[in-house]
Amino acid sequence: MWQNLVKTAVVGTQRQELKISTKNNPLGEVLSSLDTNDKEGSLLAAAGTISLYQQAGKSSVIARKTTLKTCELDDFTYCNSLSEQHLEIMLSGEYIAFLPEWLQLLAANKKVVSPKYLPDLLTKGIIQHHWRKYILPVLGKRGIWLAAQNPEWSYAVSENKDQIWKMVV
Repeated sequence: MWQNLVKTAVVGTQRQELKISTKNNPLGEVLSSLDTNDKEGSLLAAAGTISLYQQAGKSSVIARKTTLKTCELDDFTYCNSLSEQHLEIMLSGEYIAFLPEWLQLLAANKKVVSPKYLPDLLTKGIIQHHWRKYILPVLGKRGIWLAAQNPEWSYAVSENKDQIWKMVV
């Protein structure tokens, strides 16, 4: 049935008639109720119906039940609301060239990024590897904790450990 739908979609409903088999099962009952006067609409509806029918038979992956450790409180305070506005503008792409300098100033003033901006900032570190040295100092404990929850942000966890080790030695 799926091959017939794909073939009709490729060739076009004007050139090939959509043949929907109406077997005596729940899928056939739903497909037989489609309005065949609307050729394109019935093709799309049939494709969606069959796709959902196929997915309904699959069991979802059962996630392991794990308990996350809670995040420690940050040692430093968050940046003020005006600084947050500047960060939001830079993270949206406007004045992005100033982000490394802004992050350096934030770190120099012993401030950390507000939690709501951590995901965007951590994602910037994936794309802009050379910005990581500016991002890491302003993540705070919450940012490091958050990075540990997402494998894509693991750079922040491993590089942060390297930085801590260098400071101790």
